[in-house]
Order: sequence, then C-alpha cells, then structure tokens
Amino acid sequence: MLRRALVLALLTAAATPAAAEDRWYAYEAEGAAARHRTGDLTVQVSRGFFGGATPTQLFRRRGADLPLRRAGVFREEAVRALIGGDAPVYAVEGEAGRGFAQGACEAAEAWIALPTPERFRPLRLHVLGRDAAGGPRVCEVLEYRWRAEWDVPNRRRLPREDPRAERRAF
Repeated sequence: MLRRALVLALLTAAATPAAAEDRWYAYEAEGAAARHRTGDLTVQVSRGFFGGATPTQLFRRRGADLPLRRAGVFREEAVRALIGGDAPVYAVEGEAGRGFAQGACEAAEAWIALPTPERFRPLRLHVLGRDAAGGPRVCEVLEYRWRAEWDVPNRRRLPREDPRAERRAF
C-alpha cells in the first residue's frame, strides 16, 4: 500500500511540470469603455496539472501590462450579488495597477472581477472599487469579443482563430 502511494506520488510529481502550461487568449475590445481603458486585450492563463486555470496577467494595447494576484478583499456573496455571477477577484498591482485604478475608479486601489477565460467565448471584466462603507462597487464594466488563442512561446506565434469569427485587422 505504501509502495503504491509512493509510486503514485512520484508519477504525479514528475508529470506536473509537463502538464502545467500557460495559454494566451486574445480579445477585441467591444464597448467604448473597453476601447478607452485597455484597447484589445490578451489574458495569460496558467493551467495546472489537475485542470484548474488562473489568469496571471493582462496585456493591454493601451496602457502598461497588469500582473494579477488573487485577492480576497470582498465577500464572495457581495461580489456575486453586485455583478450577477461568479467571478474571482484579482488585485492589479504595481505602478501600472495604480494608474489603472486611478483611471477606472478615481481611487488608489482597484480590483478586477474576472471569470476564467474560455476559448471562443466573450469576456466581461468588472473593475471594482470600494464604496463608502468599504464594500465593493462597480467602477466600470469592460466587454471583449473572443479573437484567438496564441501558440505557446518557442513555437510559431500565429493565433488560432475562431473559424466563426469575422476577419478584422488588429
């Protein structure tokens, strides 16, 4: 029994680096707010061995890239009620995050409620700030249309496009 558990643990440990991977999903800004705040957007998503996916960075056409870190600043129920669905909340950090917060919320801090991006599906980001009571408030809603998935580094960097999407210049 112990031997079987040890073998399973070693196989899992050996397979984890090979199975974990990053993906880059490209989106076109859909509304005026998204075009102004970010322009077109690429989301870097890290996928783990067991299939979990976590957005780790937003690459913006307008403005500096935004590293993301999962933040538990608001109660999940409050965010769910505010945005009408489930979406983890991420902190935008660093100098770029402060500039983004100032522009989107006119505040020193802002967070993004970002559902896990999926291929061929539109993306909606809720930029959140704090209300007077310290709870979440929606500063902006940014809408994006799926564009493509980029190949991983060290391969050809051509997007895998949605065959149903109309052709547009980036």
